[in-house]
Amino acid sequence: MNTAIQLESVSCNYGDTVVLDKINITISQSEIMSIVGPSGCGKTTLLNSIAGFHTEYTGNINVNGFVGYIFQSGNLFPWMSVKDNILIGSQNKYNSVLVSKIIAMSGIEHHLEKYPHELSGGQRQRVAIARAFLSDNDIILMDEPFSGLDMLSRRSMQQWLCDICAETRKTVVLVTHDIREAIVVSDRVLVMHEYVITEFNTRDIKFSDDTFLFEREMEKILNS
Repeated sequence: MNTAIQLESVSCNYGDTVVLDKINITISQSEIMSIVGPSGCGKTTLLNSIAGFHTEYTGNINVNGFVGYIFQSGNLFPWMSVKDNILIGSQNKYNSVLVSKIIAMSGIEHHLEKYPHELSGGQRQRVAIARAFLSDNDIILMDEPFSGLDMLSRRSMQQWLCDICAETRKTVVLVTHDIREAIVVSDRVLVMHEYVITEFNTRDIKFSDDTFLFEREMEKILNS
């Protein structure tokens, strides 16, 4: 499988504080990878470095493809309708079959003429994610996109994210504090704790009884 993102000995300091220490990660095309860890461990710095927002690091980051970024707030254009927000800047807008399918999967087909302020938080995030997955970007970076949602909405969005990833086959890197969320949506989970990364292959355990065992193991690392 081809490589989408390659990090080689990536390090970053903020003054005297070490944030990233010789990070080596390879992410394959169409892979879903989550990064979990405590606040301040460098998750968002790592994501921003991949995106090109943060450039003050040493080592090498190679990204093969165009990158899209989904923020916690969704960052919709308030003066545009839902439909216009979804289709802005996307060549896929000419693929009516794909557009209709993603909109239907998103559950927002009855809200296309509304504006962001008329939607719930979960609906706004669905619009932001649908826009990202209909974009021309090959890689989608997500910084805690479900953190502002209630528990029931989060669980619904997690299953929906799995479905939309399977449909579009984009590469996804997700930062989250929610260990169970990371396990459920990802092929691999990277646990960051005190400059050490522990990797878990979770591709075959999504929504299975083994989820609890992996969750306990990750919690042990984070609490050590």
